[in-house]
Amino acid sequence: MKITVHAVGRMKAGPERELADRYFERFAKSGPAVGLEYAGLVEIAEGRAQTANERRREEGQKLQT
Repeated sequence: MKITVHAVGRMKAGPERELADRYFERFAKSGPAVGLEYAGLVEIAEGRAQTANERRREEGQKLQT
């Protein structure tokens, strides 16, 4: 099974990014042993709508494409 991580927003350089990269690398190495393949990370831009509900709807539509 292929696993792709979809995230809203872009992660900037720093400790959080380093930790995420480390875990993605570990998953890519250990996943195949249990039938999982790391297919990558997809980051989409945050919504720019005025209200939180509109932003969620906009971001949700981007995630579905």
